[in-house]
Amino acid sequence: MKSIETLFKLMPGRDIISWNSLITGFAQNGFGKKSLCVFQRMLEAKMKPNSVTFLGVLTACNHTGLVSKGMRIIDPMQRDYDVNPIPDHYAILIDLLGRKKQT
Repeated sequence: MKSIETLFKLMPGRDIISWNSLITGFAQNGFGKKSLCVFQRMLEAKMKPNSVTFLGVLTACNHTGLVSKGMRIIDPMQRDYDVNPIPDHYAILIDLLGRKKQT
């Protein structure tokens, strides 16, 4: 995955598609924490996330078992970024809650 990050850093212009590709790619391939780090860098770069971005972030939380983090995504998604959740966002949250270990 190091070469993907290198290519991303060398890109002359990063748009929402390139950010989402990196976030989703890491999330779907078992690198959830790396995906969340990329999301944080995206926000620091003043790039506004969209619906696809949040699907990737929620998937990252789901694959790494970060239940609290995943549950805290919905509020800022709507409030700060004006992205309304769609059924796919809720489906990931339901799956995330279903994977939570019972205590």
